[in-house]
Amino acid sequence: MDEKIYVRRAFRAFGTILAEGKRVGNEYHLNGLVAYTDHDGYTVTIRNDYVQLDIFFHNKFSFNYSSRKEKSLFLEKINALDRSHDL
Repeated sequence: MDEKIYVRRAFRAFGTILAEGKRVGNEYHLNGLVAYTDHDGYTVTIRNDYVQLDIFFHNKFSFNYSSRKEKSLFLEKINALDRSHDL
């Protein structure tokens, strides 16, 4: 999958989490995903209990995950949130 397309998709999912999620402190929670930014807003994070995706300046990103299966399930949730805006 092309990185720029993936990052764009993740940003749209991030926006959905912020718009529709429940705010808890500086984090937003929706459908088992948590989204937040760092203090200056240049790093965006989406995570759950098993996977963390950090998106940095210039659309660079980093994944930390416990297993490939968990990463795949996480990406399915991201894709589902992105698709929910196409309806």
